[in-house]
This record gives sequence, structure tokens and C-alpha cells, in this order.
Amino acid sequence: MSDTWTKDQAQHLYALVYDDLHLCGCGQPDAAIDLIRRLLNLAPFYDDPAAVDAEFGGNAGAKHIVLSVLDDAGLIEHGGSITSSWPTVKGRASGGS
Repeated sequence: MSDTWTKDQAQHLYALVYDDLHLCGCGQPDAAIDLIRRLLNLAPFYDDPAAVDAEFGGNAGAKHIVLSVLDDAGLIEHGGSITSSWPTVKGRASGGS
């Protein structure tokens, strides 16, 4: 967990990971939280698609899966393309702009 997070932010993000995204707590959940926060800070994704692509190292499948999970959890929403998503109120509360 990042040293710059407040206790409330950390609690919110951990609840998000386990309750909303249904991710496993083993492995590297802090890395997942960091990725989610970085992505939400990049949203709306249409502003800088290259930066979003860089988060996934060019893996379009991984990008599609992760963005779809964020959409399903209500952190982002989109119109015609998931790659042009923007943060929801819940997404902004989770670290997005």
C-alpha cells in the first residue's frame, strides 16, 4: 500500500478490491490497487490513450479484461468503446480525477 494514502482511502480501496471487484487477497493485491488508482487517474481514457496502453504493455486482451472489470464494478463508464471510458463518481472517490 502506498505511503501517501490516508487510512480512509486505503480502507475504501481494499473494500473495493475485495467486495466490488471480487479479487483474491493472496498474491499482490497492493499491486492491483496501485494499477486501479493509476488507471483511474488516467481517466477519461480518450485524453491519453497511449498512457493507458502503456499500463498494459501492449496487451490488448489484458486491457479489455481489466477495463471491463472496472466498468462492471461501477468505477468507469463508457459510450461506444470501453477504451474511451471516463470515471464515475465511485471511480473518482477511488482515486480517479
